[in-house]
Amino acid sequence: MSSTESHKIVVLGAGYAGMIAATYLTRGTRKANVDITLVNPSPRFTERPIPDTELDDRTPMQCLRQLLRQE
Repeated sequence: MSSTESHKIVVLGAGYAGMIAATYLTRGTRKANVDITLVNPSPRFTERPIPDTELDDRTPMQCLRQLLRQE
């Protein structure tokens, strides 16, 4: 990507996955000309516990990393 190109990324949903994805993208694109927008229907973040059965002894971050690596 040249320095004059601009890209826009929209992350829909500011739950755990949306927040982590936006943070991950921000860190990976600091030197590029990229605008990242996080869209959420509510102005507040409501933390909801993730059931242990969903994680299979993995942390939420480990689950998300696995999902981001999949094509």
